[in-house]
Amino acid sequence: MRKNCATFCRDFRLYSCQLFFGKCHLSLSPTPQRLPMNKPTHWVDTPDALASMFEQLCRTGILAVDTESDSFHAYRPGVCLLQFATRRDIFLLDVLAFDKAELAPLKTIMEDRSILKLLHAADNDLHYLQLDLGIFTKNLFDTFLAARFLDLPKRGLGPLLDERFGVQTSKKYQRLNWRMRPIPEGALVYAAMDVRFLIELYEQLSAELAEAGWLDAVEQESLLMLEKNYTLKPFDEEGFWKIQGAKGLSGRKLSVLKSLYLWRHTRCLETNIAAVFILPDHALLRLAQRTPRSIKQIERLLSIDPRKFRMMGEGLLQAIQDGLNTPPPQRVLKRRNKPYRRPVDSELFDVLRAWRLDTAQKDELEPGLLAPNSLLQELARTPPADMVALAQIDGLLKWRLSRYGDDLLDILRKYQEQKEIVSDED
Repeated sequence: MRKNCATFCRDFRLYSCQLFFGKCHLSLSPTPQRLPMNKPTHWVDTPDALASMFEQLCRTGILAVDTESDSFHAYRPGVCLLQFATRRDIFLLDVLAFDKAELAPLKTIMEDRSILKLLHAADNDLHYLQLDLGIFTKNLFDTFLAARFLDLPKRGLGPLLDERFGVQTSKKYQRLNWRMRPIPEGALVYAAMDVRFLIELYEQLSAELAEAGWLDAVEQESLLMLEKNYTLKPFDEEGFWKIQGAKGLSGRKLSVLKSLYLWRHTRCLETNIAAVFILPDHALLRLAQRTPRSIKQIERLLSIDPRKFRMMGEGLLQAIQDGLNTPPPQRVLKRRNKPYRRPVDSELFDVLRAWRLDTAQKDELEPGLLAPNSLLQELARTPPADMVALAQIDGLLKWRLSRYGDDLLDILRKYQEQKEIVSDED
C-alpha cells in the first residue's frame, strides 16, 4: 500500500501539470477558469505522517473535508479514507492504518469552532464521522446547500467542478470498496479531487450568495445540520415480512424464510459484509419456496460462486431445517407510543403551502428550502400569535424570521380572523 501511495504522491505534481492539458484521469473544458496553484498531496499512513498532518491542520482557518466509506459493501460501514485540503496541501488519511485512539487529535480539529469546515452534501459524511469516529463537527459550510440556494442547475460536486474549473472527474469509483488495499491510483486521484477545489468553490459560491442575499441562510442551515444526532438503525427481527414475495408464503415456508433471514444477519455481523453480498433477498425467498433438504439441492437452486457456497452451505441447510421445525410466525403490528400532539389544521396548512409556493417563485428558491413541510405543519399545529412566539418554532432560524416573519404572522392572523367570522355566523 505504501509503495502504491508513495508512487501516487510522487507523480501527483506531474499529474497536476498534465491536468492543464487534459491528460491522465481528468480533462479540461475548452475555456476553463484559471486553476489554483498546484497543491502537494500527502498520503498519511504512518505515525510521523499523521503527526505532521495534525500540526498543519491545526494552523489552518479553513479546511475542505470529505470521507470515503465502505457503505455499499459493509454491513456496519465506517470511514475508510479521510480527505483534507488546506490552501496549500491535500492529505489523504488512511483511517484503517490507525487505532481510533491515535486519531483522537482529529476530533479536536473537527470540533474546533475557529476552523471553518467545507463539505459538499455533508449529511452522509457527518453521519459516519459521528458514529464511527465519535466526531461532532463544528463550524460547517455545505457547498451543496449553497448551490441549492443559488438555484444552480448543476449542484453535484462533479458538475460544479466541471463548469467552474473545467475538471471532469470519473464516476467509476463512486461504489468502490474503500476498505480494499492497495487503493487503485485512479481512486486516489478521485478522492483527492473531491477536496482539491472545495476552498476555491466556497469562495466563489459565498460571494454569489452574499450578492444574492442568501449567505446568512446557508450559514445558518449548515450549522443546523450539526445539531443532528445520528443513531444506528437497530436490526428488525421481523424485517423478513418486507421481503418481496414473503406475503405469498404460508406455514413452514414462512418459518424457513424467517430462519434464513436471521441466519443471514448473523453471517453479516460475523463478516461485516453487506447482506446483498451474503445472500440477496430473492435468494432467501427462493430457498424458502423450495425448502431444499440437502446441500446439493441448495447448490442447484443458487447460482453463486462455489468457494462462497462452501463457506455457507452447512449454515444454510441448518437454517432451513430450523425453520421447518419451527411454528409459523405471526405478524405483530407495532404500535408507536408517541406523545400526544395537537393535530395539524389542514386548512391552515394548505394556506401556508400556497403562500410558500408563491413566495418561492418570486424569490427563485426551492419551496422546501424556503420552508420545509415540517415547519409549516408546526405553524399549522400551534399558530404563534407574535414574533416572540414565532421565533421559538423549531427550525425557523433567524434568516426566515427576518425575511418572512411578518408575512407569516399576517397570514396566521388573517386566517384566525376568518375562522372566527365563520364560527360566529354558524
